[in-house]
Amino acid sequence: MKRILPLLLLLALSASAAEFKSFWLTEAVSGRTVGPVVNKPGNRFSLGGRQALACGLGNPKSFQYVCAMAPAIFGEEYKTNFSNGTYAPLADVKKNVKFLWIGTGTSDFLIAASRGLDGYLTEQGVKHTFYTPDGGHTWMNCRDYLTQIAQKLFK
Repeated sequence: MKRILPLLLLLALSASAAEFKSFWLTEAVSGRTVGPVVNKPGNRFSLGGRQALACGLGNPKSFQYVCAMAPAIFGEEYKTNFSNGTYAPLADVKKNVKFLWIGTGTSDFLIAASRGLDGYLTEQGVKHTFYTPDGGHTWMNCRDYLTQIAQKLFK
């Protein structure tokens, strides 16, 4: 059976960005179990969405399915992230990422930055989905995000 590469939904956990990236690149991609990590308490969206973008867009050959829920993006840092090595070059992202999903509620305090990222990705020709339901930075929206993502991935 074909193995699907890890889906970077919102598994930021309570680790730092470096620990998160290290985990995904050394443990998950190598096929080792993720049981203990999945059960670790902590943030699973917001900063997790930020880390999902950094890890997924930073390593598009390893992570072809990237989902960020209400990602904590600060200003227009996404532009810098493509030029400073946090994210891979746009050409690599376009070539390798098969599914890029970003969701942020219209009342979420992070909506302006998410709209900026959406506009930038659109302008650069990066295929992605940008989902903006009603609501704010809440777990109710996360539940909605999971439903939307699952319906797209598991048709």
